[in-house]
Amino acid sequence: MEVFADFGVFELLAVAGLVIAGKRIYARRWWGLVFLLLSVIAPITLVFITHERLVRWIAFGCVATSLVNTSLIFSHIRRYLRL
Repeated sequence: MEVFADFGVFELLAVAGLVIAGKRIYARRWWGLVFLLLSVIAPITLVFITHERLVRWIAFGCVATSLVNTSLIFSHIRRYLRL
Protein backbone atom coordinates (compact mmCIF):
# COMPACT_ATOMS: atom_id res chain seq x y z
CA MET A 1 0.00 0.00 0.00
CA GLU A 2 1.33 3.40 -0.99
CA VAL A 3 1.83 5.62 2.03
CA PHE A 4 1.65 8.86 0.09
CA ALA A 5 -1.29 9.91 -2.06
CA ASP A 6 0.83 11.14 -4.98
CA PHE A 7 1.46 7.59 -6.34
CA GLY A 8 5.06 8.35 -7.32
CA VAL A 9 4.56 11.69 -9.09
CA PHE A 10 7.35 13.41 -7.18
CA GLU A 11 9.75 10.55 -7.90
CA LEU A 12 8.85 10.74 -11.58
CA LEU A 13 9.48 14.49 -11.60
CA ALA A 14 12.84 13.98 -9.86
CA VAL A 15 13.92 11.40 -12.44
CA ALA A 16 12.78 13.65 -15.29
CA GLY A 17 14.84 16.48 -13.80
CA LEU A 18 17.91 14.25 -13.57
CA VAL A 19 17.48 13.19 -17.20
CA ILE A 20 17.24 16.81 -18.33
CA ALA A 21 20.32 17.76 -16.29
CA GLY A 22 22.27 14.77 -17.64
CA LYS A 23 21.42 15.63 -21.23
CA ARG A 24 22.53 19.22 -20.76
CA ILE A 25 25.75 18.26 -18.99
CA TYR A 26 26.81 15.59 -21.47
CA ALA A 27 25.75 17.59 -24.53
CA ARG A 28 28.68 19.90 -23.90
CA ARG A 29 32.10 18.39 -24.41
CA TRP A 30 34.02 20.01 -21.55
CA TRP A 31 31.23 19.68 -18.98
CA GLY A 32 30.90 16.02 -19.87
CA LEU A 33 34.62 15.42 -19.50
CA VAL A 34 34.75 17.27 -16.17
CA PHE A 35 31.88 15.22 -14.75
CA LEU A 36 33.42 12.00 -16.05
CA LEU A 37 36.72 12.82 -14.36
CA LEU A 38 34.94 13.66 -11.11
CA SER A 39 32.99 10.42 -11.23
CA VAL A 40 36.27 8.49 -11.44
CA ILE A 41 38.28 10.60 -8.99
CA ALA A 42 35.68 10.48 -6.20
CA PRO A 43 35.72 6.67 -5.67
CA ILE A 44 39.50 6.53 -6.08
CA THR A 45 39.90 9.05 -3.27
CA LEU A 46 37.58 6.93 -1.13
CA VAL A 47 39.93 4.00 -1.58
CA PHE A 48 42.82 6.03 -0.18
CA ILE A 49 41.06 7.80 2.69
CA THR A 50 39.20 4.84 4.17
CA HIS A 51 40.78 2.76 6.89
CA GLU A 52 38.31 -0.08 7.33
CA ARG A 53 38.77 -3.13 5.16
CA LEU A 54 35.10 -3.62 4.22
CA VAL A 55 34.65 0.01 3.28
CA ARG A 56 37.77 -0.14 1.13
CA TRP A 57 36.41 -3.15 -0.78
CA ILE A 58 33.13 -1.33 -1.31
CA ALA A 59 35.13 1.62 -2.65
CA PHE A 60 36.97 -0.73 -5.03
CA GLY A 61 33.60 -1.92 -6.29
CA CYS A 62 32.57 1.70 -6.82
CA VAL A 63 35.80 2.35 -8.76
CA ALA A 64 35.14 -0.62 -11.02
CA THR A 65 31.58 0.39 -11.84
CA SER A 66 32.65 4.00 -12.28
CA LEU A 67 35.31 3.01 -14.80
CA VAL A 68 32.81 0.94 -16.77
CA ASN A 69 30.27 3.75 -16.80
CA THR A 70 32.91 6.30 -17.72
CA SER A 71 34.19 4.24 -20.63
CA LEU A 72 30.68 3.84 -22.03
CA ILE A 73 29.76 7.49 -21.64
CA PHE A 74 33.11 8.63 -23.04
CA SER A 75 32.63 6.49 -26.14
CA HIS A 76 29.24 8.12 -26.70
CA ILE A 77 30.67 11.59 -26.14
CA ARG A 78 33.48 10.83 -28.57
CA ARG A 79 31.10 9.51 -31.19
CA TYR A 80 28.49 12.25 -31.03
CA LEU A 81 30.62 15.27 -30.18
CA ARG A 82 33.56 14.21 -32.38
CA LEU A 83 36.46 14.42 -29.95
